[in-house]
Amino acid sequence: DPHYPDSFTFAGANMGIFTARNNQYQLVRGDKYSLGCRRTDPSTRFTEQRIHYTDDLRIYLATDGIMEQGSGEKGFSIGRRRFIDILNQTIGQDAEGASELIQHYLRQYQQDWPQRDDITVIGFDRPAHK
Repeated sequence: DPHYPDSFTFAGANMGIFTARNNQYQLVRGDKYSLGCRRTDPSTRFTEQRIHYTDDLRIYLATDGIMEQGSGEKGFSIGRRRFIDILNQTIGQDAEGASELIQHYLRQYQQDWPQRDDITVIGFDRPAHK
Protein backbone atom coordinates (compact mmCIF):
# COMPACT_ATOMS: atom_id res chain seq x y z
CA ASP A 1 0.00 0.00 0.00
CA PRO A 2 1.68 3.27 -1.07
CA HIS A 3 0.05 5.10 1.86
CA TYR A 4 1.72 2.78 4.39
CA PRO A 5 5.17 1.85 2.99
CA ASP A 6 6.46 0.63 6.36
CA SER A 7 3.71 -1.92 6.97
CA PHE A 8 1.46 -4.51 5.42
CA THR A 9 -2.10 -5.62 6.06
CA PHE A 10 -2.95 -9.11 7.28
CA ALA A 11 -6.39 -10.73 7.36
CA GLY A 12 -6.56 -14.39 8.37
CA ALA A 13 -9.32 -16.88 7.67
CA ASN A 14 -9.09 -19.24 10.65
CA MET A 15 -5.32 -18.85 10.47
CA GLY A 16 -2.77 -16.53 12.00
CA ILE A 17 0.77 -15.47 11.25
CA PHE A 18 3.82 -15.59 13.48
CA THR A 19 5.90 -12.42 13.79
CA ALA A 20 8.97 -11.61 15.87
CA ARG A 21 8.95 -8.65 18.22
CA ASN A 22 11.81 -8.06 20.64
CA ASN A 23 13.41 -11.39 19.69
CA GLN A 24 10.28 -13.35 20.58
CA TYR A 25 7.75 -14.78 18.15
CA GLN A 26 4.09 -14.25 18.79
CA LEU A 27 0.92 -15.28 17.04
CA VAL A 28 -1.11 -12.59 15.31
CA ARG A 29 -4.50 -14.25 15.27
CA GLY A 30 -6.81 -14.24 12.29
CA ASP A 31 -10.59 -14.40 12.46
CA LYS A 32 -12.33 -17.62 13.46
CA TYR A 33 -14.06 -17.95 10.10
CA SER A 34 -13.12 -20.21 7.22
CA LEU A 35 -13.24 -19.47 3.53
CA GLY A 36 -15.61 -21.56 1.43
CA CYS A 37 -17.28 -23.13 4.45
CA ARG A 38 -21.06 -23.46 4.39
CA ARG A 39 -21.25 -22.17 7.96
CA THR A 40 -19.47 -18.93 7.02
CA ASP A 41 -21.83 -16.29 5.67
CA PRO A 42 -20.55 -15.13 2.24
CA SER A 43 -20.84 -11.51 3.41
CA THR A 44 -18.48 -12.10 6.35
CA ARG A 45 -15.89 -9.34 6.66
CA PHE A 46 -12.45 -10.29 7.89
CA THR A 47 -10.53 -8.08 10.30
CA GLU A 48 -7.58 -6.32 8.70
CA GLN A 49 -4.56 -5.92 10.93
CA ARG A 50 -1.67 -3.63 10.07
CA ILE A 51 1.76 -5.13 10.77
CA HIS A 52 4.63 -2.62 10.92
CA TYR A 53 7.98 -3.62 9.53
CA THR A 54 11.08 -3.67 11.65
CA ASP A 55 14.57 -4.15 10.24
CA ASP A 56 14.76 -7.72 11.49
CA LEU A 57 11.15 -8.71 10.82
CA ARG A 58 10.59 -12.29 9.72
CA ILE A 59 7.09 -13.65 9.30
CA TYR A 60 5.96 -17.25 9.23
CA LEU A 61 2.74 -18.70 7.88
CA ALA A 62 2.07 -22.30 8.84
CA THR A 63 -0.71 -24.76 8.22
CA ASP A 64 -2.14 -26.43 11.28
CA GLY A 65 -0.49 -29.71 10.22
CA ILE A 66 2.82 -28.91 11.91
CA MET A 67 1.13 -27.98 15.17
CA GLU A 68 -1.09 -31.08 15.08
CA GLN A 69 1.75 -33.53 14.37
CA GLY A 70 1.78 -36.16 17.10
CA SER A 71 4.54 -38.19 18.68
CA GLY A 72 5.56 -39.92 21.87
CA GLU A 73 3.76 -42.49 23.93
CA LYS A 74 0.45 -40.63 23.98
CA GLY A 75 0.65 -38.95 20.58
CA PHE A 76 0.71 -35.40 21.91
CA SER A 77 0.92 -32.77 19.20
CA ILE A 78 3.65 -30.17 18.80
CA GLY A 79 1.11 -27.46 19.55
CA ARG A 80 1.27 -23.71 19.10
CA ARG A 81 3.44 -22.99 22.16
CA ARG A 82 6.10 -25.53 21.17
CA PHE A 83 6.01 -24.28 17.56
CA ILE A 84 6.66 -20.73 18.80
CA ASP A 85 9.59 -22.10 20.85
CA ILE A 86 10.97 -23.63 17.63
CA LEU A 87 10.60 -20.30 15.82
CA ASN A 88 12.35 -18.49 18.67
CA GLN A 89 15.36 -20.76 18.09
CA THR A 90 15.55 -19.50 14.49
CA ILE A 91 16.08 -15.86 15.50
CA GLY A 92 19.36 -14.58 14.10
CA GLN A 93 19.63 -17.34 11.51
CA ASP A 94 19.38 -16.84 7.78
CA ALA A 95 16.42 -18.36 5.94
CA GLU A 96 18.28 -21.55 5.03
CA GLY A 97 19.44 -22.13 8.62
CA ALA A 98 15.95 -21.46 9.96
CA SER A 99 14.44 -23.91 7.46
CA GLU A 100 16.95 -26.60 8.41
CA LEU A 101 16.29 -26.10 12.13
CA ILE A 102 12.50 -26.35 11.70
CA GLN A 103 12.81 -29.49 9.54
CA HIS A 104 15.27 -31.07 11.97
CA TYR A 105 13.00 -30.41 14.94
CA LEU A 106 10.00 -31.84 13.09
CA ARG A 107 11.90 -35.03 12.19
CA GLN A 108 13.15 -35.41 15.78
CA TYR A 109 9.69 -34.83 17.22
CA GLN A 110 7.78 -36.97 14.73
CA GLN A 111 10.04 -40.02 15.09
CA ASP A 112 8.17 -42.98 13.58
CA TRP A 113 4.72 -41.43 13.81
CA PRO A 114 2.86 -41.01 10.51
CA GLN A 115 2.25 -37.52 9.25
CA ARG A 116 -1.32 -36.54 10.23
CA ASP A 117 -1.95 -33.66 7.86
CA ASP A 118 -0.26 -31.47 5.30
CA ILE A 119 2.68 -29.54 6.74
CA THR A 120 3.57 -26.23 5.16
CA VAL A 121 5.68 -23.52 6.76
CA ILE A 122 6.54 -20.39 4.79
CA GLY A 123 8.88 -17.75 6.14
CA PHE A 124 9.74 -14.42 4.64
CA ASP A 125 11.73 -11.37 5.61
CA ARG A 126 11.01 -7.69 5.28
CA PRO A 127 11.16 -6.59 1.64
CA ALA A 128 14.27 -4.67 0.65
CA HIS A 129 13.97 -0.89 0.73
CA LYS A 130 13.58 0.75 -2.66
